[in-house]
Amino acid sequence: MKTTQKLAAFLDSYRNRYLAFALLLTAVLVFTTVLGYLQVQRTSYTQIDKISSRAETSKLLT
Repeated sequence: MKTTQKLAAFLDSYRNRYLAFALLLTAVLVFTTVLGYLQVQRTSYTQIDKISSRAETSKLLT
């Protein structure tokens, strides 16, 4: 209960509300950026593996 009261007191002013919103938004953007980076990295490795596989197959067939 005390934590809720402290949080409510923290969010009383507009400055603290905007600060909390900015921190939350920053965390969401960082999380999204990291997930996007990992997705691109994984997809890139998959595509490179496919290209390498095709090149090796092409060498074997010629």
